[in-house]
Amino acid sequence: LFVPETAIWITDTKHNWIDWPLHTLTPSLNLYYQIELGCYIHQLFWTEVTRSDALEMIAHHLVTISLLVLSYLTNFTRIGAYILFIHDLADIFLETAKVFNYSSKPIGHRWMKDTLVDGTFAVFAITFFVTRLIIYPRYVLYSVIFEGVNGYFGWNWTGCYVFIGLLVTLQYLHVYWFYLIAKMIVKLLRGDMTKDERSDDEDELEEHLPKKEH
Repeated sequence: LFVPETAIWITDTKHNWIDWPLHTLTPSLNLYYQIELGCYIHQLFWTEVTRSDALEMIAHHLVTISLLVLSYLTNFTRIGAYILFIHDLADIFLETAKVFNYSSKPIGHRWMKDTLVDGTFAVFAITFFVTRLIIYPRYVLYSVIFEGVNGYFGWNWTGCYVFIGLLVTLQYLHVYWFYLIAKMIVKLLRGDMTKDERSDDEDELEEHLPKKEH
């Protein structure tokens, strides 16, 4: 699904737009879209409203669902799949860190919190920064605005404002969530994150990190 031999648009983003809208929707890409759409609809209805970033999470889910539906209907599935893929990369480590965090709660498993949880969280933070604050603006926003709109569609098409508005909103949320991640990193380095803060059901790991953000 995401190898250059079958998806040339992965390495050359201009192919997100060349020959559009005559792009073939492969069965695997179609299934990927359906799974992601179902996942975000589920998350929207199960958003924890007690979270400090509940409004941001709801906004994120609405924006993501809108992008999924609109890109599917307009056959912008190449750039859509690209966005989903680079976002899913960080989520792997986020969910793994949460599993280790829950597993460390029983007596005698504290070592997991000080090693596996912190290590996996560090990998998540790095992956989040690279994929959402470097790759996303450089290869997604740049491709949409300069290769797509300027190169193929022009600014007279109303749809470009809708897509760009939604994509820029995602970028804002990326910056906001990485700010929360950076605060956690500072606390960890200073040793200010106490055992109670990290072992509570609504601890820093659960409270301040997005469950799954695209």
